[in-house]
Amino acid sequence: MDWEAIGAIGEIIGAIAVVATLAYLAKQQKQANRVANANFQMGILNRASLNQDVTLSSEKAAEFLVEMRKTPYEQLNELQMVQLEAYAYRKMNLYASVQASHDQGLIPELMIKIYVADLENELSRYPALTTVLFDLLKSYPGILEWQVYKPLSESDDA
Repeated sequence: MDWEAIGAIGEIIGAIAVVATLAYLAKQQKQANRVANANFQMGILNRASLNQDVTLSSEKAAEFLVEMRKTPYEQLNELQMVQLEAYAYRKMNLYASVQASHDQGLIPELMIKIYVADLENELSRYPALTTVLFDLLKSYPGILEWQVYKPLSESDDA
């Protein structure tokens, strides 16, 4: 075997090593992306659980939510309106971050469907929330067309 043949074999081995290294790095990157997406989704779920944490830890917050189940929008007093607006802003920010994350491919379609169902549930439990949330969202152009707000745009009360 001459030096040319040995050199050609060395180049082939080198090329195989480069391809193997690239395949390994691609696999590692894919795994890192899955971990990052899982962590991102957990962050959204943790943010969503803040409302439950507040309700569980504060009797006043729980009483407010009970009142919102019974009180029509037209009968809200000023304090209830301020509280409901704050609650609506919190929900609006959560849903907006879910929609933005979905649009960027960071969360799957299933997760946005879960939040659409969550909004449907919120609107059915707290009827006055429909009016307040709709009024808040009207001031942000185009936001009512977002997938996550579909239940609100289909609501008869809005």
